[in-house]
Amino acid sequence: MRSAEFVNMIHQKAKQDLRYKPLYSISEVSRYARVQHNTLRSWAKPRDNGLVVPAGHNTLAPLSFINLIEAHVLLALRRTHAVPMRRIRTAIEWLKDIYQSEHPLAEL
Repeated sequence: MRSAEFVNMIHQKAKQDLRYKPLYSISEVSRYARVQHNTLRSWAKPRDNGLVVPAGHNTLAPLSFINLIEAHVLLALRRTHAVPMRRIRTAIEWLKDIYQSEHPLAEL
């Protein structure tokens, strides 16, 4: 199986997977992941270079379980390992390009 076919298959399965469905509000994810509300809101802004890509837009619960995992990993990188945001953003963009993954912090 070629890598493009594999990536396509993964994306099709992800669309059906409940882990990718928007189920959580920003307040819930900030509480569960122990991230400041405003910090999570800035990470989850719907933009091209967002660190956490929201699963839903214009909903009361825009974040998925995968987004919860991403928030937890980001917090660990920042607090435990003291990685600067610039390096995290660069690494996420690189991972997205190489692995064709929209959520590299949770999927890889």
